[in-house]
Amino acid sequence: MLLLFMPLVVFQLAMMPVMAVETETEGDDTWFMLPINGEGASTMPRDNFMIQTHVDISEYSNLIDPTPQFWLSGDEFKYKFRKITSVSEFRYGISEIVTLGARIRYADAEGTNALNPNGLSNANASMGDTDLFLKLRFPNFSTPTDMALTLGVEFPTGNIDETPVTGTGGVDMIMGLHLTSELHRGKIFGDLTYRFIRDYDVAANLRPEPRLQFADFMHVIDPRLANTVNQTVDPGSEVFWNVGYVYPFTPQFRLCGEVTGIRGMVSRINSVNIEHSDYNWVFISPGLQYSPDSDFTIEGNVMIPVSDSVPFDQSVYSVDPSTDYWYRLGMKWHIR
Repeated sequence: MLLLFMPLVVFQLAMMPVMAVETETEGDDTWFMLPINGEGASTMPRDNFMIQTHVDISEYSNLIDPTPQFWLSGDEFKYKFRKITSVSEFRYGISEIVTLGARIRYADAEGTNALNPNGLSNANASMGDTDLFLKLRFPNFSTPTDMALTLGVEFPTGNIDETPVTGTGGVDMIMGLHLTSELHRGKIFGDLTYRFIRDYDVAANLRPEPRLQFADFMHVIDPRLANTVNQTVDPGSEVFWNVGYVYPFTPQFRLCGEVTGIRGMVSRINSVNIEHSDYNWVFISPGLQYSPDSDFTIEGNVMIPVSDSVPFDQSVYSVDPSTDYWYRLGMKWHIR
C-alpha cells in the first residue's frame, strides 16, 4: 500500500531546497479544503479550532453453513451486520504545524447470532472507543506537497459487555502518514493509518466477543474468537488507506473523488493463525461538499464496494459474501 504514496514522497524530497520555511497562516483558507474519508496533511492554524461530526452507515452479509460436510442441509443462515456510527472530532492548533485532536464515537450495531440465525438478533447501542492524537506537519520548503505524521492512543471507552461490541477493550496505538499535494485546480490527498491492537488474555469466566475494529467504520464479528477461555487472543491489526481528489467547481461547491481501502490482518489464538480471519474492502467514493462560507462545510458521499473480501468469506463455513453501499454524512466547522 505504501506504493500508492511513493510518487508524492519522492517528489517532496526532490523539491527541498534550503530556503525559508513557508507555513499556512490564519489568512490562508485553502487548508480547509479537505477530503471526506481522509484528512490529508493539513494542520490547524495556531489557536484555531475545528469541530467535525459525521455519521457512517455500513452493512455487509454472507451465508454461513455451520455443517459444511452436509452442504445445503437446511441449517444455513444469512449472517448480517449493520452499524451506524456517529463520530465527533475536535482539533486545536497548538502551532502552525502541530495539531492536537480528540475523536469520540457512539455506535448502534446489529449482528446475527449464530445461535439464533433468524434476522438481526443482537443489538448494542453505546459509546465507542475514544482517540487522542497529535498531528505534526513537516516543514514545507516551497513545494506543492505537504507531509504529516499522526501519533495517537485509542482508549477503551466502548462497550464490550454486549454484542456486537462497540470497542476493542484495550488501549491501542495509532500511527498515520498523510500527504497533500496542491494542484492548479484542487488538491490531491493521501492517508495511510495503522492501528495496533494489542493482544489480551481471556479469563475462564469470560465469553468475549472479538476485539476487531476498522478506524471509524466497522466491528467485525468472528465467532471463532468467542469462548477462547484461558487463552491469549491476538486480534489482527488494521490498515486504513485513502487517496482522494477535491475539485472546487464553484466557490461554494466541491466535488470529491476518493478510493478507500480497509485491511484487517489475520487474528491469532495462542500465536496460531486463525484461517480466513483477515478481511479486505476497497471502495470508490464519489462525494459532494457545500461551503456557504469559508469556515463551514456540509459534506456527504456514497462508498461503492469494488472489492469485498469480508471476514471468513473464503472459509468452508461461508459463501456468497455481499457488501452493500456505505454512506457518510457530516460537517466541518472552523472556529477562529
